[in-house]
Amino acid sequence: MANTSIRTALRLGLVVLLATGLSGLAQSQETEEADRLFDPLYEVYDYIQSHFYKPKKIDDQEALYGAMEGLVEQLDDPYSEFLDPEAWTRFDENLEGEFSGVGIEITLVERILTVITPLIGTPAEAAGVLAGDQILAIDGDSTEGITPSEAAYKIRGETGTTVVLTIRHENSTTTEDIAIVRDKIVVDPVESEIRDDGTIGYIRILRFESDTTQLVDEALASFDLRHATVGAVFALDEDGPLVTSVQSGSSAQQRGLAIGDRVVAIAGVPAVGLDLEEIDGLTRGARGTAIELEIARSEGTSDVLSIQRDAGITGLILDLRNNAGGLMDQAISVASRFVDQGVLLRTESRLQGPRSFYTRSNSIPNLPLAVLINRGTASASEITAGAIRDNNMGILIGETSFGKGVYQQLVEFDDGSALKITTGEYFTPNGTVVHEVGLTPDILTERRTEPLDVPEDLGQELVAAIADGRGRESPSPSPWYAPSPFDLPVNVSTGLATDLAGSEFTLAAAADAIPLVVDKRFAPERPVPVSPERVISEGEDPIEVASNWIRAHTGLEMPFDLAVGATP
Repeated sequence: MANTSIRTALRLGLVVLLATGLSGLAQSQETEEADRLFDPLYEVYDYIQSHFYKPKKIDDQEALYGAMEGLVEQLDDPYSEFLDPEAWTRFDENLEGEFSGVGIEITLVERILTVITPLIGTPAEAAGVLAGDQILAIDGDSTEGITPSEAAYKIRGETGTTVVLTIRHENSTTTEDIAIVRDKIVVDPVESEIRDDGTIGYIRILRFESDTTQLVDEALASFDLRHATVGAVFALDEDGPLVTSVQSGSSAQQRGLAIGDRVVAIAGVPAVGLDLEEIDGLTRGARGTAIELEIARSEGTSDVLSIQRDAGITGLILDLRNNAGGLMDQAISVASRFVDQGVLLRTESRLQGPRSFYTRSNSIPNLPLAVLINRGTASASEITAGAIRDNNMGILIGETSFGKGVYQQLVEFDDGSALKITTGEYFTPNGTVVHEVGLTPDILTERRTEPLDVPEDLGQELVAAIADGRGRESPSPSPWYAPSPFDLPVNVSTGLATDLAGSEFTLAAAADAIPLVVDKRFAPERPVPVSPERVISEGEDPIEVASNWIRAHTGLEMPFDLAVGATP
């Protein structure tokens, strides 16, 4: 390409970028401004063409792309990036939902490559990579100055091969090399199940993809939220249905239905010969309606009980932990499934100004709803969580979220390159800033695991005792719960006197011990239960915290004042 051609290409490339939002000038002025502003750039190019001692090393196309990359880089925005054709192809493949890698979402935080979240069930999660971890090197090569797309390309690779990430955990001063075997990463965006003996519907959204709303709708439909049963479990034998369980607090229990009772008839229909599906069809109906059960008791008496259908889903858990986001429109539509009316999201951009997005109205009963969030909850998942909480349709439980409150636009160019650029910021319905702040939960569950470096000669069982004894007069009995692999904190005042080595450990005996010398990460040798949620509260699993909150609010209809738990 001749000098005039590359000058023209540089000019056109820069003007295209300016027209996508990098300049506030009117479009009619952009070409003239670009000519004047970037004249030094053209002069540098001319000097390179005329004076560089190895002209064969001059690549006009790379010069153009380098200028574009530099223009975007000076924005100092971790989410804006120019992608040459090769980088854009790799990035596009990453959006397909299936690839070979380790399974982490990454970004730049203060120019340091940082993990937004490890995806659930991936090699990265299994290896102990955590949200907030800084990746300082990939296979020994420093990540300083790297873009997220470049890092993603280096981390990905063939299934079965190994990549070594040099990690510094959040709030830690030490680093460690984590070797991770790459595997096929398939993102299944939605998982669901019924918990607590059929009383709580649980939905976990791992990513907001094009079909996420549809999958959430299918999960909600499977819960049958509008209907209830009599709160009893039946077994079948040749004599018909036999009661094997009665739900505590249900109308069935209050009316006297008991384990061992034989069901003779259901709403006048003889029960002998019915299968379990037919029994469920007869006993299930609109919540609050009554049905008559004719029963024969084990002692030979009989009775007819009028029982309310009150046993069914009493609350919902929406799990958004370790969800790094995805499509904004899917986050809005999922939020609308749980919000009756009002604003779901507020955005502001230079081209469109302030905008508000409203719910399309939900179609499910307003049962108590607990939304789980953590350090890995980011972007689109923060939109959904903020919409639900600000409209008093649910409560947030967990850790403060990541805080990605900006959104991007992708612009493809004819030569196969692309620009990913931040074009606006979003806020919760109440106008709360999310970016670099995150959402603060209503119920905070602290992580149990924090950094600890342990001397080489410190016994494994002793470290376990220290970890399990935190805040207690003596260590609690085994097993103790933490994710694996993991780190553990030791207070600087807690130490191990040399004469205690190998002896029985008690907190009192270590009261006057010297401080530990930190020099090594500890990994346990004895079996430790692994939590699939990866985050353990000091007292209990966040799912159990959510379940307890739902049990305490069963029977209340959202929205209600979360502070007092009463219907307004």
